[in-house]
Amino acid sequence: MQKATYKDSGVDLEIYAESNNLLRRELAMLTAAAAAAFIIAWFMGMTVLVGPVNTLVQAARSLAGGNLAARSSLVGLSGEMGRLAAAFDETAAALETRNQELVNAKIAADDLVDSGEIIDRRSVI
Repeated sequence: MQKATYKDSGVDLEIYAESNNLLRRELAMLTAAAAAAFIIAWFMGMTVLVGPVNTLVQAARSLAGGNLAARSSLVGLSGEMGRLAAAFDETAAALETRNQELVNAKIAADDLVDSGEIIDRRSVI
């Protein structure tokens, strides 16, 4: 027995042509909108999250490498990332200040030892 087709059943496929074209057009527009939404989300993620995080990581590595003048340079950033950047900058500034205080104290102590006002007991055997 032969398999029946739409033509055999008397259904005219031409009446579905317009709705099929409309469906194809709508699917193409939906696909384009989804692609655009993905691209926008990716761009926003890179701008809002990944970029500032990378900047903070670079500043942290610079600070860990001994550059006490390292700052995040993320001034004016709002939200949690802005607060994190501000806290990092405050911490780096405090470390730089304390380090300078230690250097100044060492210089003052060395000056006192050199002037003879204080005897350096480490050099006495």
